[in-house]
Amino acid sequence: MNSTAKRGLQMLFVVHALLCAATAFAHARLESQDPRAGGTLTEPPHVVRLHFSDALKAEGSHLWIENSSGDRVAEADALPTDGILEMVCTFPMKMRSGRFHVYWRAASTDGHYTQGDYWFTIQSADGR
Repeated sequence: MNSTAKRGLQMLFVVHALLCAATAFAHARLESQDPRAGGTLTEPPHVVRLHFSDALKAEGSHLWIENSSGDRVAEADALPTDGILEMVCTFPMKMRSGRFHVYWRAASTDGHYTQGDYWFTIQSADGR
């Protein structure tokens, strides 16, 4: 094999490796959340908002919130528009205090799924 052919194969290998690496990092990762993970609030939030690194598919993206007893108190699917970066769930205002666990599953537009969870606490003004 001559040196030109060897260089061509080397370049092909490098391009292939870069494309594979780009695909591996295309998963939608949770970048931020509101309320923040581990945070303590003095009043219920109006919504729980999750922001992701990459666009989501509406089908397969879902979040739900459980109270400290494990009861599901709210849930939402991603908006019915592919390509969004956020999931938003209305928080039930009747939940005045306690620890709440947020679970999510995100379907990125590349077809891969990621999932995770976090918690936050609502502590009423009187410290309960």
